[in-house]
Amino acid sequence: MEILRLESISKNFGGVAAVSEFSLTQEDNTITAIIGPNGAGKTTIFNLITGVYRTDSGKLFFKGNEFTRLPSHKITAKGISRTFQNIRLFNNLSVIDNVKISAGHKTRYGMFHELFSLPQVRREEKALHEKAMTTLKFMNLEKYANHKPGNLPY
Repeated sequence: MEILRLESISKNFGGVAAVSEFSLTQEDNTITAIIGPNGAGKTTIFNLITGVYRTDSGKLFFKGNEFTRLPSHKITAKGISRTFQNIRLFNNLSVIDNVKISAGHKTRYGMFHELFSLPQVRREEKALHEKAMTTLKFMNLEKYANHKPGNLPY
């Protein structure tokens, strides 16, 4: 199943073409690498996908729906995100808690609910924990779930 499609996306900075008519189709449950020398446009492609930059031309699709002109916060809400080259982890939290934080924007409860530990909070936290463990298992990292990130190799 196609999860991400980029159709002839381009981005110019002044007179410099950082990305020129780049296309890609990404299937679900596959890993693809974008390689090239410094200045080839790799980071710019990720910034275009996540809405950090807007494309000058071309179209972006996620699960068949176009998202070319969406702002970055709406792209994140759809499930598209990225990490940056300078990784900032919460070293005082466990690996699984770091993963759970990345999905915290999807919870539907507020501070009041959490303050009183209402059932909705417990249900959503349990589901969030299970999703985080699934993610760690996919990456073959579940054995490190309770370790501190600072104790692991980069």
